[in-house]
Amino acid sequence: MKEFKNRGKYFHYLESEAARDRLCMFVIYTLGGYSHRMNGYTQDKDDIARRLKRVEGQVRGIGDMVGADKYCIDVLTQISAATKALESVALLLLSDHLNHCVVEAIEGGGPEVSEKIQEANDAIARLVRS
Repeated sequence: MKEFKNRGKYFHYLESEAARDRLCMFVIYTLGGYSHRMNGYTQDKDDIARRLKRVEGQVRGIGDMVGADKYCIDVLTQISAATKALESVALLLLSDHLNHCVVEAIEGGGPEVSEKIQEANDAIARLVRS
């Protein structure tokens, strides 16, 4: 475990060999003893937000196309593009979950391991069905 201090807060983190220097667990301790575990996607948050804004713009454009009575196939093509963009975000989030939450559970051991693996299985099943 490594530790550093910044602005009165102590930061501890574990590095996982499986995640290769990627932050797997990041715990913040404030002076009052409060701790908060960050989500696995925290490092990719800006990228995810940018991608979702792009999808939002695509969906708005699709609505405009329908309002302008554009050709059906053109609308379907744009719907397909927006769907693929959302799937891309979902896969990024799933990867972050596996590399952060699941790896952390495995390193910690205990009953949380099977719970995190089941969560990942359920998420994958939902993605495959959609």
